[in-house]
Amino acid sequence: MSTDPSDCPQDSNSTDCLLRAVAEILNESRNADGAKFDWEPWNFGITVFIGAVALVFALIPIIQVIIAPGQGSRTSSRLAIGPYWSEKTTRKWNPRQWVFEYTVTTPIFRMKTLKKWIKENIEEENEGHEDYKHDLWSDIDKVCPESIDNSEPEKLTMNKACRTVNDKRDTGKKPIDLRAALVESLRAFLAKRLLHFRRENRPAATWIEFFQKTGLDEIIPKPKPQDQQSQGTEPQDPLGERDVTADYLPSDMVAAPAYAQIGVIVTAAATTRGWVKWPDDPSSKYPVILGHGFQFDFRQHPILGTIGAYSQYSRKSQDRIDPDQALDTLLPQWLRSTIQDQEAHLKIEKRRRLRLDSLNELRVAILHARGSIEAREQSLFRGGSKDKNPLKAINLKGSEQRTEALRFLLEVSKKDMDSGARDAFMLDYGELSHDQYMPIVALFLASTPQFIPAIFPTNSLRKMPPLTILALSGHYWTEVSKEAVRGDDLSDWPKSLQTPRWDTNAIQWVNDGMDDVGKVKSETLHETFKKIKQSIYNSWNCQGGNGSNPTVGLKVVLHLCLKLLHNADTFRSWFDEYHPAVGAYLRRLILLQLQLLDLWFMDDKHTTSSTESRAIRICNTTLVLMLAEDMASRQGDVVHPTPDESKQTVFRLNLRTLKWLENLMKPIDLPEEIPARYRNDWNPQKSFDRKSLSIKSVQNQEQDDHEILESLAAQMKPYDKDLRHLACDHYNKKWELFNTCRMLNRLDKVVSSKADSAYRKRLPRECQVEESVDDKTTDDIIIFRCILISLLFQMAPDNSKLLDSGIWEQVVGIL
Repeated sequence: MSTDPSDCPQDSNSTDCLLRAVAEILNESRNADGAKFDWEPWNFGITVFIGAVALVFALIPIIQVIIAPGQGSRTSSRLAIGPYWSEKTTRKWNPRQWVFEYTVTTPIFRMKTLKKWIKENIEEENEGHEDYKHDLWSDIDKVCPESIDNSEPEKLTMNKACRTVNDKRDTGKKPIDLRAALVESLRAFLAKRLLHFRRENRPAATWIEFFQKTGLDEIIPKPKPQDQQSQGTEPQDPLGERDVTADYLPSDMVAAPAYAQIGVIVTAAATTRGWVKWPDDPSSKYPVILGHGFQFDFRQHPILGTIGAYSQYSRKSQDRIDPDQALDTLLPQWLRSTIQDQEAHLKIEKRRRLRLDSLNELRVAILHARGSIEAREQSLFRGGSKDKNPLKAINLKGSEQRTEALRFLLEVSKKDMDSGARDAFMLDYGELSHDQYMPIVALFLASTPQFIPAIFPTNSLRKMPPLTILALSGHYWTEVSKEAVRGDDLSDWPKSLQTPRWDTNAIQWVNDGMDDVGKVKSETLHETFKKIKQSIYNSWNCQGGNGSNPTVGLKVVLHLCLKLLHNADTFRSWFDEYHPAVGAYLRRLILLQLQLLDLWFMDDKHTTSSTESRAIRICNTTLVLMLAEDMASRQGDVVHPTPDESKQTVFRLNLRTLKWLENLMKPIDLPEEIPARYRNDWNPQKSFDRKSLSIKSVQNQEQDDHEILESLAAQMKPYDKDLRHLACDHYNKKWELFNTCRMLNRLDKVVSSKADSAYRKRLPRECQVEESVDDKTTDDIIIFRCILISLLFQMAPDNSKLLDSGIWEQVVGIL
């Protein structure tokens, strides 16, 4: 083959000519005598360097394919799900696909396991410490001021008491520690100057911030017992975490999701600071949760189905530098040691209490979300020890505590009768249905909530009989007409409405908090309430506090109680028209009023037995009146209340029931004084045992027909059915007649309050005894407290529809 370039035709392929020339050169070099490779150092070095660079560039794409972050690596990284959960991520090499597969672990919260973990965490925090009790005045200045704006008549007598308290204060000053003062100055400087710096990047997963805001990040699942670990089970509850292969998550996911039941999400969101609401949306069964500065909504994902998304549009606390953190890095060791020595213990204790408050608030919210009300520490029935009180909570949507609650009331009733108290009687609770008795019973047995109810199925309280039946046993509550509380303005006390004329040693009424209704905003809610609380503390403490002087009553709260009493059907819709921040403010005032009433009930000058006795009689009377209303509603005659609102008191609103009772008892010739033989024949233990069996729904087959008093039976026989419904099946037995007479006498007292004069003349002598001012005051304040309990829970965010919709226990992912 010719390699001479000149032999290539002009129109031939130039590449062939070039290759032909190169082949000729290589052939000549190979055939040359003594041919050798040129190992000249510079040429060899340059050749090696170029080869190495070429090799690196060739390996880069291969290595990049292997180690470059894929879908799994991105969604499980520190920037995606935070440092804690990213450390739980595991990866495994897949030799077939030449990639790492990432398995991410994220939390999953179910209501059942969440309650268990909260209980275990609280026990762990309390271990080795005394039980932490929340102080009513812990968040305000407890020093009585030198002067108070005495613009109200109720405060005109305070200045002298305030000066006395101030004179007794210790005016000695401790020496100032210059190092501590310098530390405090630097902390204040850093708090003002470094707010705009970010401490660290926030994770892409929104559930991280949601858990931090609601306190769910404080929940730590406890390890299982050692014997279970030895059997090969996981050290942590498997229901608390979920493993997901992150590589196969949908491509639009920026972070691995966490999981929670919708009930957990709604309940936790309700405990956030400020206000929360979820307006009804007819187009979707899933709520849109709106709160102060945040929103949580549910969306439909084409692959994952229903998912939740949290968004926060206010300034986040995580964006700010903690001055204490900055001090640790900026100050020298001798200054850091000063602050650590003086404040380390206080900081640890403060953080422990804050965590306890967060855990307890979640615990109580979970309890309330299911329609349960706590009954551990009672204000009305506190004579027995905590160990003897079988009640922990009362569920209004179930019957779990039915037997315990009614047996407790029956024991209190028997104790009241054994003490010889006038008008005391025992009631057969077996005739009451759950929907009838439980809401009313809960109002009397409920503890004052430690936290404002964040959530509650309010329909469980709306099913209860009207509170006007409860008010029939009162005095002040029967005098106020519907016209007196007409109007929507809560910022001004109605001119036609009078405050209760109770014993002057009971309550002093103030206008605090009334002017701020309608003005309070989300940003000023906490500070406004703190200011009102400070003013109320000054009113209470500067009068000599701790029960030696009257407690404080808030007129705005009393106004709300009267509105609920006379407008129960429209109260919720009227209340929902206010901004949620105003509603949160009013609920805080109501809880504060309850706590102030507890100070009055726990005063040493109010005997526990007297309070219990008055409370159980009002409770039993209310339950009997409920039965009477049920019987009256079955009658054909309907008594319409007067259309004149100025006369529509609670008596007028319950006129049909009172007329039915009057017609029932007129023909029964009760003696003016209960004969002694009735008392002697009465067998309290037998009566108690029969009623206990009735509570347990056990049919008693014993018949004592021969024990019926013939003289009274003839009068009662035409009304036997009604009396069996009101009292019990054995109401006319010799061993029960005394209790029956007591019950009828108690009803006589209620009916005669607004009955005609002819009926009043035949009222038994035992009922004609005028009650003392203290007894009337105690009755009214007991009713006041019951209305406050109902008001507080009826104003809570309502989750009734969510419970009834069936989505409460549905588990969804959170982006």
